Amino acid sequence: MEERRPVAYVKFHEVARCVAICDTELLGKVLREPETGAEVRLQEGFYGGDPVTEAELKSIIRSALSRGFSLNIVGEKSVQVAKSLGIIACGERYLLDEKNRRIPHAIVVIIGVPRI
Repeated sequence: MEERRPVAYVKFHEVARCVAICDTELLGKVLREPETGAEVRLQEGFYGGDPVTEAELKSIIRSALSRGFSLNIVGEKSVQVAKSLGIIACGERYLLDEKNRRIPHAIVVIIGVPRI
């Protein structure tokens, strides 16, 4: 039986053609970029959309990519869902939490070729 507990928050940004996805426990946290130390704030205004289950997240990712949206994904569970769909193939970026633990981060951009 499928787990009905939300694993992530998902927010569509129609004008920017971007979907922001973060694990539920990360919303509101401040992470750091490891090379520069720059802060990355997982703010409600950008990431705080609808809570979704893993099955719902898979469906949303497929739909977003088919509509030409980019994805900004933060968190172990959310990045793993994207990997399970085969859209993240190699290399792993990460951010650091307050205890210097690695938090997976991925940006997915689909570049299409216009039909002429």
